Amino acid sequence: MKVLVIEDTVTSATLVCHQLTKMGLLTVHARDGESGVEMFKRDRPDLVLLDIIMPGMDGFEVAHRIRQLEQDGDWTPIIFLSARASDEDLARGIAAGGEGLRGVIRGGGGGVVDHVGTLVLERTT
Repeated sequence: MKVLVIEDTVTSATLVCHQLTKMGLLTVHARDGESGVEMFKRDRPDLVLLDIIMPGMDGFEVAHRIRQLEQDGDWTPIIFLSARASDEDLARGIAAGGEGLRGVIRGGGGGVVDHVGTLVLERTT
């Protein structure tokens, strides 16, 4: 399973990619929204982990563009990575085509990794 991580903070991206790799997943990393959309087109990942606050294009716009690229019947789960977890952010994320918000937990990213693990099991069984 291939996971595209779109995250501008190198430390967060490294942590998340490391944890996913330990789970046996292939990861690719984009540092901004524009390159994330391009990598989505090129690599067609099975899952997208997406930061909300990035320079240039924010995560909500990236999710919207990814949804526009998908063909009928295609659907790639998008999970937002953010310390923001307000009801408004959740609503915007879902409206943009995301699964919802999963904050990156400092010291291990366990919440995101657990959620990804659940998605992997659902998609492979």
